[in-house]
Amino acid sequence: MTNDELHSALLMHDREYRVVLGFLRSVGFSIPAQGSMACRWVLDEAKLGNARARFAAAKLLSVGLWIKQDKNQAREWCEQAANQQLPVRPPLDSLYRESAVMPQQINSVLPEPRLGQVGEY
Repeated sequence: MTNDELHSALLMHDREYRVVLGFLRSVGFSIPAQGSMACRWVLDEAKLGNARARFAAAKLLSVGLWIKQDKNQAREWCEQAANQQLPVRPPLDSLYRESAVMPQQINSVLPEPRLGQVGEY
């Protein structure tokens, strides 16, 4: 699956990705056109301690979008975001499954009311 196909599938079926997409757009990225650049920025910000960037890095790494899939690193970033009081519920459950992550398998991370506030994420 290409990055564009994965982006489209996630956009349609994955609430976590839509939250991450809102975050990336809120900081000025045009997605999917600047996806690779946004991914690099997210990883840099995650290393600096930005909880939202850590969650975004976890999501992108968990599905392998614009970066090689790495569920172990994704789990670490998600746990660090949760430790910073980012409201993740339970931290990206899909990361703890044995099977490959498919867009339709990924559970919601933020409570429903927060999904409408993507701009504040």
